[in-house]
Amino acid sequence: MFEILFDDHFQCVLATPLPCLEHCTCQYNQKNEANIFNCSGPQRTTLPRSFPRYTNWIEITESNIRQLCGNYPYLQREAVNVTRLNLKRSKIRNICDNTLLSLFSSNIKWLNLAQNKLKSISNKFQSSSNHLNTLWLGGNPIQCGCDMTWLIDWLGKATAPSGAKLVQDYQDVICGPGLQAGTPIWKLDRVKMGCFPQHLPPSTIIILGAFGGFVVLGFVVISLVYKNRILVRWIVYKHFGKLVGVDSPENLDGMEYDAFLSYRYVSDGEIYSGAELTS
Repeated sequence: MFEILFDDHFQCVLATPLPCLEHCTCQYNQKNEANIFNCSGPQRTTLPRSFPRYTNWIEITESNIRQLCGNYPYLQREAVNVTRLNLKRSKIRNICDNTLLSLFSSNIKWLNLAQNKLKSISNKFQSSSNHLNTLWLGGNPIQCGCDMTWLIDWLGKATAPSGAKLVQDYQDVICGPGLQAGTPIWKLDRVKMGCFPQHLPPSTIIILGAFGGFVVLGFVVISLVYKNRILVRWIVYKHFGKLVGVDSPENLDGMEYDAFLSYRYVSDGEIYSGAELTS
């Protein structure tokens, strides 16, 4: 551990050995001014349940963790100084939501989950990772079904509190084996996949509702017109018959009618038809 002493003329840095856990190394990175706790290697199969309180960075790479499940309350209680967690290439296949919430409620600002075996990514990243500054997710064999389409918008648009892009390697987050294999997730097309959002924006709901209302109204109008087609034909003749050169029914054959319902008249190759009620 490093201790810094000051006086009026100089600054002295005293280095003392850092206590550490078995099979792990603890060292001070002077460039980044960080105490690094490193438990990397294939012998590591779980996330350590404890580590030195002075730890700033946790490095657990090239391991066999496979699954991260369970609560890790010490991340909030003991690891108050930990701001960086590197789990790259640890063969992680699954991360439970309760573990993610433990990570996201800690002081960790930098999280690397790249090149693991994750087939899905919880949407908790979307709702609970607001405090992260940097996130790495590329190189995982994501199974691109409809439950993963939330990533299409989130990967490229998610921002850190500073306003910078959150997912540093979003272009490397691609679909694993399957119909979309090798396709960057942010380039997927929901419609071509047959996927639609479960929760539509209010504006879209209003537009769709209005459109549906017009369709129903149109169907009702067409049905009424069809059922009352004789009356409609009479109204059309009454108002527009003379405009298109159609004579009144009485003038077609020179006879008068007490009740005229419809007629059909052929003259010089033109067909006239109409409907009218007369007394």
